[in-house]
Amino acid sequence: MEQYQKQIDYCRQALSISQELEDQSLIAQCLDCIGYGYSSLGSYDKAINYLERSITYMEELRQTAPGDIK
Repeated sequence: MEQYQKQIDYCRQALSISQELEDQSLIAQCLDCIGYGYSSLGSYDKAINYLERSITYMEELRQTAPGDIK
């Protein structure tokens, strides 16, 4: 259990940096990582919140990416 809390803590630090850099792809990955950590801890409401936010970023990236991303 402790490793999942560490995962969440490190991913939150990475999220903060990715937001400063305005790196949308990295933000999505960090949100996904945090969501997975909360899911592993059984905090499903928090997990869903972060995973839905990650999906939103991924969908935006897909719409603005050059070429055909499916």
